[in-house]
Amino acid sequence: MQAQRIKSVKSLGKKKCLDFTVDSRDHNFYAEGIVVSNCYAYSYITAYTTYLKANHTFEYFMSCLKMAQFEDQPLECIDGIQSELPFFNIQLLPPDILKSTEDYSLEGRNIRMGINAIKGLAGAALPKVKSFKAAVNNKFDLFVNLQSAKIPVNVAASLILSGCFDSIRGEVSRNKLLLEFELWKELTDKELVNCYAFGSKYNYDLMTIVKEMSSNLHNEKGKPYIKDSRLTTLKKDYDPAKQKYLRNSAFEELCAYIMETEYLGFSYSYTLKNIYSKWVKDLSTISEVNNTDSNQKVRFVAIIKELKKKVSKKKVPYIALELRDERASIKAMIFKEDRIEASKEFNKKDLEEDDIIIVNGLKKDDVVFIDSVSIQDNPIIIKKSDLKNEKEIK
Repeated sequence: MQAQRIKSVKSLGKKKCLDFTVDSRDHNFYAEGIVVSNCYAYSYITAYTTYLKANHTFEYFMSCLKMAQFEDQPLECIDGIQSELPFFNIQLLPPDILKSTEDYSLEGRNIRMGINAIKGLAGAALPKVKSFKAAVNNKFDLFVNLQSAKIPVNVAASLILSGCFDSIRGEVSRNKLLLEFELWKELTDKELVNCYAFGSKYNYDLMTIVKEMSSNLHNEKGKPYIKDSRLTTLKKDYDPAKQKYLRNSAFEELCAYIMETEYLGFSYSYTLKNIYSKWVKDLSTISEVNNTDSNQKVRFVAIIKELKKKVSKKKVPYIALELRDERASIKAMIFKEDRIEASKEFNKKDLEEDDIIIVNGLKKDDVVFIDSVSIQDNPIIIKKSDLKNEKEIK
């Protein structure tokens, strides 16, 4: 759809109108000579908000972001809003434990996400995060503050994996920081005191310290600080967290993209094109595809946001797709049974919503007609429960 400039406005005064009720949510009708009240109301709101968007841009987008929490799918709403911001030279900054307030706030010419925008921090969890003391000198101080604020592991995961602690986590990856916190939660108070004592010597690497305390470091009685039986128990208790870490840390960029999208609604660290261009040449973004002339071959990476199986008027089966990346979306179609079956055979499965795919096709007007599609394996584990059917990772 192309943007159109309003050339003139003419008032028609007050007229009688009819209020229609239809038996379907999906409708698009035109009533010749009848003023439709619903149409008038939407037109009025559209004109009003267009004015606000043009003349009070920051306030407009701030209001939209704050109201997103009341939508049925708030993260998708935030995703749509943030994709518009670059056109106004505005950046949606991620939540930061040192810089964010509870809600969205202005930061220079940009908008900083509030802590309450992170998925999983609603309700009782938010006051606990607000009480968090952000002043830390090392990772162990961070863990102590998380425990003092009584922040549970699942909430800590939302904070860590969304990048909320990036300004204070140093060189440790998000996945490693979360793993260490989960191990920290398994240690006794006495063990934590000893870990603190050896922290600076081992650069606050908790796994290394625990390992050393079970082998090379001994107490005043000449015995290891952690017995073999205790170490076995620790390994068993935090093994699911370790398996998740080993899987996700092998794909740091993709993990950051998926986790940021999972907890914030969009990714600010990476783009799909940046991630997959390492393996696939000549990839475009969807914005670049949208700007490509008709009847041109295109190749791009996207996420399937909507998938519908249909049959044309000529009884030809096809799949209609809505594809999206970080900035734009596009319609795509796979026509004919042989192409659909070829895709299934090549990928060993049917296409599904939320699949990340590489598309090769022909762009015609605003639609891409797909020649071939490759589903990209998604090895990222979001929840430890997802490991139930996974083989153990060594």
